[in-house]
Amino acid sequence: MERVISGFKSIILGEVSFNVAIFLLVGLLLSISFFPPMPEGSWLWEEREEAPLSKPYKAWVLRTGSTLLPQQPVEAIGEETVKSNMAPLKIMYHKVRPGETLWSIAHKYGVDFYTVVDANKDLKSINNLKVGQIIKVPNHSGIFYKVKKGDTINSIANKYRVDVEDLLAVNNIKSGSELKVGEVIFLPGATSSVVKRLLLSNYIGNGFIWPLKGRIASGFGWRINPISRRREFHEGIDIAAPWGTRVVAARSGRVIFAGWYGGFGKTVKILHSGGWMTLYGHLSRIYVRAGWYVKRGRVIGKVGNSGYSTGPHLHFGLYKYGRAVNPFRYLR
Repeated sequence: MERVISGFKSIILGEVSFNVAIFLLVGLLLSISFFPPMPEGSWLWEEREEAPLSKPYKAWVLRTGSTLLPQQPVEAIGEETVKSNMAPLKIMYHKVRPGETLWSIAHKYGVDFYTVVDANKDLKSINNLKVGQIIKVPNHSGIFYKVKKGDTINSIANKYRVDVEDLLAVNNIKSGSELKVGEVIFLPGATSSVVKRLLLSNYIGNGFIWPLKGRIASGFGWRINPISRRREFHEGIDIAAPWGTRVVAARSGRVIFAGWYGGFGKTVKILHSGGWMTLYGHLSRIYVRAGWYVKRGRVIGKVGNSGYSTGPHLHFGLYKYGRAVNPFRYLR
């Protein structure tokens, strides 16, 4: 009887051991199938910088040859140090070429007109540049400022609405530094109505302003007439604008004609000092009469489509002693 019982125990234990062995073997095969072995390599504590973080961090990474497997970041190592992307101030020297104006030079270098005028206060006239003349052009739009008693970086930045970090970066000034009275610094992006009025009065004087804002539909010079389809010389510029847009006098002067003028339709002519005359054609309304004296900026009419015209626009002509000249060279 004891032998029988012992035999049964051996059979049961053997089956159990066999089942356990089978279970372990199946588990091992499944782990190999779903979880491939990690590549050989070494874990390194490296500095990383990648999305979605905008600042560098340190993390454990597994380097295997040229393969880098980053793990979750575990420690930030500092804030971004660059707070302004503006480059330090740089003054470029431009030699004037035939036909160039301060406006075209400013446009070429990507800065505004007032910046160039402010950088060249020694100019006797901004309307008559000489070929070969040297013009200073800053690499940023803005104005120069002479430090006064009591000025600080923050007070100047607040007054002229300039970013403090940009102001420090452009002028290579360290944070916390004190300004010296009489020191000249550059205010990037600064705009000042006082400065603009001063520049206009000192330099532009009796210059010509744009008679309206609009899109240049046709320039000065030879072109194909959109109506006759013939090649002819266009003695002016066409400025496209919505019907009824106000047109102002480009410069102070006396109205010498106001009425219908052939292909120009409803037209106004203004005579100015120095042998200048301006012509405003294709108007829909005229608000002045011949003999009136008008100041620069006064509304003299509205944009229309009168005369020979393909759409609402202003034909603006500029003449010097009766000869048509390119308005682009004189409009401000």
